Amino acid sequence: CLANDVILACLQACLKQAQASWKRDKPQIHFSGERYETPEEAQARARIQEGVRSSSVRVYTRKATKYKTRLDALDELLKDSTLTTFTRRKWEFAWDIVHNLGKDGQSSEDTDRDDDELPLVTTVPYYRRRIVGELLQEVDREAARLQWKAATLKGKHAV
Repeated sequence: CLANDVILACLQACLKQAQASWKRDKPQIHFSGERYETPEEAQARARIQEGVRSSSVRVYTRKATKYKTRLDALDELLKDSTLTTFTRRKWEFAWDIVHNLGKDGQSSEDTDRDDDELPLVTTVPYYRRRIVGELLQEVDREAARLQWKAATLKGKHAV
């Protein structure tokens, strides 16, 4: 079912992560190369690594949630038989964009700039970014509307 090189790459990534987490609190050779780190230096390095890891997990979780929410909303919107041809084509186009971007393509200013000082740099021309951004904002509004509609049908109060 999976190619051998894919399985090998997954195993190597798991082993690398396990080795990094095992060695995280252990003293390593100091950057000067003349001595081992003190326990305090090793703990400080471990705290920094843990902060970076938790930040990347938080960002990836947000991106994955946003991706799933958008795809679910678009699937629900495309099920509607009363859509006009133009509206149906718009949602199909949005579905293609979201699907092709994948989880990693769901970045936005809030997901990429939580704790970082640097702004998000894009290489997409402004006119294209603006069109796609507006379309994805509309998808997000529709997803929120569908979520609110589902909650009211279940008798839950909006928060």
